[in-house]
This record gives sequence, structure tokens and C-alpha cells, in this order.
Amino acid sequence: MQNKFFKTCDEIKQEFCEKLSDIVWQKKGVFFTEALAFIAMCKMYKIDTIIESGVRNGDSTEMWLKYFGDDIHLYSVDLMEHKDDVNAAVNRLSGYENLSFKQGDGEKIVPGLIHILKGKNIALFLDGPKEFGAMRITQRCFAASSDVKFSSIHDMGNGALKVSTKPSTAQSIKTMRGWNNFVFDTDDIDFRQRYSDIDKRLGGSNNPDWTEYKNKYPTGCGLAFIENK
Repeated sequence: MQNKFFKTCDEIKQEFCEKLSDIVWQKKGVFFTEALAFIAMCKMYKIDTIIESGVRNGDSTEMWLKYFGDDIHLYSVDLMEHKDDVNAAVNRLSGYENLSFKQGDGEKIVPGLIHILKGKNIALFLDGPKEFGAMRITQRCFAASSDVKFSSIHDMGNGALKVSTKPSTAQSIKTMRGWNNFVFDTDDIDFRQRYSDIDKRLGGSNNPDWTEYKNKYPTGCGLAFIENK
């Protein structure tokens, strides 16, 4: 899997950088290296439908839409606890007809979407709820349909482990890494050596939000991938 994954990353890297070059990174967003890994997995699995849970400032939402264009349909789910941030993101991206926004609890809405999206090649990007909540979504969706090809969970890497003071962070990461269908996370040394330049290239040296988060999480928060085997 690793050789095919890296080959896909190499194939899309230039296009990825070109399509995302005008994105102004927003606070608490996914890192560009993490986005590259997610998009490479989508390409490998011929994904045509993405369900993301956790919108906040819409960084990941915008990245998927800018890269894939009309080739995917994106369902974005959020509780709206950070209403101003999410509203601003939805309004900014309202011109995309292939974006459907759903307000509510991802643990309820995401599995519900799986039941009505028959015959699609689906990928999950879970950034709220986090930790065990995202793991429960993953398990329920995998059990519901083989149409869900993989799940990715944000804040499940060494960066999150170093910063978080919550016992549940370490507990959830340890549990997830013990799953036999856990395949990869973006802390992987080979991955970082090959592609970490992308964060530097696209992050923006004049963006104080990016500088703050890059100093706090030098390698990102960690995006973990689980396959539906």
C-alpha cells in the first residue's frame, strides 16, 4: 500500500500545490501535508463522495472543493458550536453547487447519510467529534456499508499527543493504532521527509495564524487513516 500511496502523492503533488496556492490558511485548519495525504487516498479509491464532520473555518472544505471541483460531492456536517466561524465558511463557499451543508451531531448525521448514499465511493474526513467520537462514527459507517472505503480522523497523531492534556487523547490514539485496519498516519517519517516542504510552500510566511500553529504543531496534529476491510 505504501508504495502505491507515495506514487499517488508524487503524481498529484504539483497539481495539488497549483490548485491550493491561493488558499489563505485559517486557524485550526488541516495542514497542507495532511490534505495531500487525504486527497491521495481519495484518488487511490476513486472517491466520488466525501463526508466531513467538523467545519469550523472551512479549511478542509475549501481544499477538497478546489482540488476536486465537480468530480466529487461534499457533505459537510457541523454542530454549529462556533456559529460565526462556520457561517463565514459556508457563506464563503456557497458558490459550489456540489457542497451540501448539514447542521447537527456528526455521530448521528454521518451514519445516516451512509444509508441514503447507495452505490457511491465514500471517504470520511472526521474533525469533530474527535477521538472516540470519530472512532465510533468510523465503526458504524464501516458496518453499515462497504461503499465507505476509508475514514480519516484528525488530531490523532504525535502532534496532538505532545500538546493535549486530556487522558482521552492518548487513550483513543492507542486504541485506534491497535485496530487491524489502521494503516497510516501523517506522522510517518518517510511521508514527512518526502512532503513536509508542501507546508512551508503553501502555509504562507506572512500568515500569523499559520506561523502560530506551525510552531505549536511542527508536523501537524496527525491525520490517521483506517480502511474498511
